Amino acid sequence: MKARHWASAGGGTTIAFVAIVVACAVAGGARFIGSAAIPVSGLAAVLTAMALCVTAACAPRFGTGAAIGAAFGLVPSVLSGTTWALSLPLATTHMRCGTADVGLPLLAAVAIFVGCVVAFPVSAMVNLAAPRLDRALSALAFAAVAAATVVVALGAASLRRPQPDDFGKLYDERLELDGGKTLTVAGVTYEYRTAGAEPNTCTLHISDAAGTRDEPLYAPGGACPALDVVRGPSLPAAVVRHGESVGETGVFALAGDGDVTVTGLRGRLGAPRGWVLCGALGLGFAALALGLGLHARRRVKVVRAAVEARHTGGGWVEVDGASRHVAALEHAPPGPVTVQLGAPRPATYRTGAAPDVLLVASAARADAIDTARAHVATWALVSVSVIAFTCAPLCAARLFGLL
Repeated sequence: MKARHWASAGGGTTIAFVAIVVACAVAGGARFIGSAAIPVSGLAAVLTAMALCVTAACAPRFGTGAAIGAAFGLVPSVLSGTTWALSLPLATTHMRCGTADVGLPLLAAVAIFVGCVVAFPVSAMVNLAAPRLDRALSALAFAAVAAATVVVALGAASLRRPQPDDFGKLYDERLELDGGKTLTVAGVTYEYRTAGAEPNTCTLHISDAAGTRDEPLYAPGGACPALDVVRGPSLPAAVVRHGESVGETGVFALAGDGDVTVTGLRGRLGAPRGWVLCGALGLGFAALALGLGLHARRRVKVVRAAVEARHTGGGWVEVDGASRHVAALEHAPPGPVTVQLGAPRPATYRTGAAPDVLLVASAARADAIDTARAHVATWALVSVSVIAFTCAPLCAARLFGLL
C-alpha cells in the first residue's frame, strides 16, 4: 500500500474527529444557551454532514477518510444515545437519581475517538481500492438515499401523533381529587388523607386488585396539594398535581406496578420532531453529494475520451508528432499529461497541421482516470456516511415503534 493512501486516510480521519468534536461542542452549547428541546446528537450530526461535504469538495484526497471516520465515530454514539433515551420510562413513581446516563458524554467521546482510530486503516484500504469500487459504491449510495427517503417519509408521517415528550396528551380524561376525598377509577380506589405519617405530609392511600399501598406527598405549611386523576385509552391512570399533565413535573401514583414506556405506547407516539428534521437535512446533504458524484462521473468519461501526451517544458506539448502550446502548462514540470484534442488548425511554420489541445489533467492518462474514479467513490462514501449518522435516530425510533 502506497504512503499517499495512508496519508490521505490519516488526514481524513483526523478531519472527521475534529469536525465531530467541534460539532458536538457547538450543539451542546446551543442546548445550554437555548432549551432542552434542541437535539444535541441531531444538531451535531447535521453540522458534521456540512463539514464532510465541504471537506470532500475542497480537499478530495481527504474525503474518503473523513467519510469513513465520521461514520465510524458518530453512528455508534448516536445509536446508543437515542436507544438509551427511548428506553427510559416516560412516567414513573420511582425517583431516579445518579443514573448511568451521566456518563454517556464521556462514553460518547471515547467511542468517537476509537471509531476514528479504527477507521484509519479501513480508509487506507478503501483509498487503495476506490478507483475499482466507484460503480459499486455509487450503487450503494443510490440505495442508501432511497432507503433514507422511505425512513424520513415515515418519520414525517409519524408527526401526526404526539412525540414522546408530549405523551401526556394521550391522557384525555381528568378527575379532581381534593384532600379528604375518595375516588374510584377503573377498579382503583384513591383515598386522599390529609394527615400523613410525618409532619407536613399527606398520604394517598391506593387500593386495587393487587392490594393496598400508601404514597406520601409533601405538604408545605401543612396544605395538601390539589391532585387530579388522569387517564386515557389503554393507559394506566395516573395521579398528578392539579392542572398539570403527566410527565411535566412528576407522577405521584400510577395504576398497576409498571411504568409508562415508549414500547408500551407502541403505535400511539411519533418520532421526535428534531430527529425527523435531522434525517431530512441529512437526506438533503446526501442527495447533494450524490449529484456531485454524478458530475464526477462525467469527468471520468471526459478523461477516458482524452489522449496521453508529452509536456516538453514551457507549456509545449507533443501530440501525434506535432507541437502545441498549452498556457496552463507554462510553469509545470515536463512529463506525461492528459489532453483533449479539438478541431484541427491550419499548419504554421512552427506547429504544422495539428488540432487544438485542451489540458484535462497534469498526469498520465491511466493515473488521471484512477483519480477521477476515486472522486466518484469519495462522493458516494460521503452520501452513505451522511445517511448513516443523520438517519440513525430514526432507525432507533423505528425499533421502538415510533415510525
